[in-house]
Amino acid sequence: MSETGSSTIAARSPWPRRLAIAFGVVVVLVIAGYFVLKAVLQNYIADKIEEEFGLRPEVGELSFSLKRKELEVRNFTALPTTPKATDGLGTVSMDYGKVRFDESKKDGIAEMHFNGLKSKRFSAGKINVVSGQLFSIEQMKIKQPAGFGDGSMFDLKSIRFENGKAKGHYKEVRLDVGRINIVRNADGKLNIGQPSKMQGKIDGALSESGKAPAIDNLTIAIGEVTLLDVASGELKVVPVNHKIEVADAANPRAYQLIVGPKLMWMFRKINAKLGL
Repeated sequence: MSETGSSTIAARSPWPRRLAIAFGVVVVLVIAGYFVLKAVLQNYIADKIEEEFGLRPEVGELSFSLKRKELEVRNFTALPTTPKATDGLGTVSMDYGKVRFDESKKDGIAEMHFNGLKSKRFSAGKINVVSGQLFSIEQMKIKQPAGFGDGSMFDLKSIRFENGKAKGHYKEVRLDVGRINIVRNADGKLNIGQPSKMQGKIDGALSESGKAPAIDNLTIAIGEVTLLDVASGELKVVPVNHKIEVADAANPRAYQLIVGPKLMWMFRKINAKLGL
């Protein structure tokens, strides 16, 4: 067969066209499948959140990567659908969230990262969870209980739990409190309850050594404490700037004998300055 004849047959062959069409169909199916899967996944997540928490979410943007096994959400809002949810978290919003999945981990989740969380009860700048390793929160505000205004009761700079090798053992626990806002409402009640009962609560929490976790390094820091008297409008501010540190890897429950007395000494000084 001549070279010219071969070129003519090749030019007339239908396979290049068929391959192009097939490739185009595959691309269309992949794109369509992506959007269908995205819609199904978004609805599934929405249904699960509503089922578990009584919140109906509205997701601004959702994306996922099968290769990285990651799900990302932006501009998330969840509206309460039950009276319990309304009284609890209320409307929840989040600027950004990422979840990485791993079948070998408990619940199939390896990592969770959330930014810009807001709700009726609390807000947080960042929350990071690494399964079996780390739980941390930055810039968290816990709102006042009902009857004590709309402000925050605790302004927390950071909370950090770094897991040890065994269950109930932590390499590091850190609680950095920027401010504690005490409020005496118009009825004369304090949002923290009776200060005289505080020692009993602290002693009770630390006395059960069998239930207390083992902690190699424990840090508790408090910046300042305020007292607002709603009836008079008077605001007292007590700078504390005190830090309690206990580091004893050889005896990781030693903090139980150290932290309680130090906290009570600190709170007695604060109460005296506030007149409680």
